[in-house]
Amino acid sequence: MSNPERIAPVYLVRSGEMKIEAPIKTTWVHVVNYPSWQNYPIVQHVSGRPGEEGEVGLLKKDEKGFEVPPYFARTVKLEPERRLLWKTFPQHKQAIDLFGFVDFQLQPADGGTRFLYDVLYEFMVPYQEERELEAFRQAQYDNFEPLFGSVLPKLKKLAEQGR
Repeated sequence: MSNPERIAPVYLVRSGEMKIEAPIKTTWVHVVNYPSWQNYPIVQHVSGRPGEEGEVGLLKKDEKGFEVPPYFARTVKLEPERRLLWKTFPQHKQAIDLFGFVDFQLQPADGGTRFLYDVLYEFMVPYQEERELEAFRQAQYDNFEPLFGSVLPKLKKLAEQGR
């Protein structure tokens, strides 16, 4: 007799920082213009006031090696030139339920900007054996790795070029 399918949360947590040789004011302009440094073939305003807390946008990510279905991003916290916090969730119901938080923060750093990021995703994963959960977790870390390797250098370059 096989084990009945169970569901458990699996978390992806990633934090980091980088120094950007540009003032916070310049860096902030690029952070909030996220389509300029992240590949989004779909960026649609859904509700709320554009550029303010409560805004919801529909996004579709297109980064080589990274797969994710179209998703909504709600601006949960917006502190100009300091912090941008989003809650993300899929546009359509998925076989594996998920949501995430993406938190960008900016701090002064010797005339430049210290850019910090925290990402947390929760996936509700159906499984029969415990080892499936770890395999899923590792697959998600592997999925997100190319994303960070692509978008963060783009942000740094744009801000440092002042464009």
